[in-house]
Amino acid sequence: MKNFISILTITIVLGGVLGCGFGNRTETPKNETNSSQNKPTVANKEEIDSEKPVRSTELVDAFRKDKEAANAKYKDKIILISGKITNINDVVGVKALNLRDSDDAIGLQTYLADAADVKKVKVGDEVTVRGKVRGDALDVIDNAVIVKVN
Repeated sequence: MKNFISILTITIVLGGVLGCGFGNRTETPKNETNSSQNKPTVANKEEIDSEKPVRSTELVDAFRKDKEAANAKYKDKIILISGKITNINDVVGVKALNLRDSDDAIGLQTYLADAADVKKVKVGDEVTVRGKVRGDALDVIDNAVIVKVN
């Protein structure tokens, strides 16, 4: 089981590295800026308070259970995700948080829009981030912004 989780984690990380920056975009989603980095922004505190975050494990499970349904619901959408930081990675210069709710859950790779955000958190922190769900075979979050640290 440990080997399976290790292989799955490596596959997710490699997929994230290979998938970063590819693809064409014709429109800017509502919660993103028009900057060249397309970083998600937070419009105001009331918007965050009214939006309920999706648990990291819930998002991973949705993709594992029914990829098509999960893509229809989450792919290319900017959402709030909460979870416990189990490790902090540097993937080809991009800082990433691995979020999961328990030791036996599969982690959700969350790539930060701003590497400096990593200074706000540590392993073990419960966080809420806002980011774009990549979808398809990878339940990965791109351009994440840390919204709350518990």
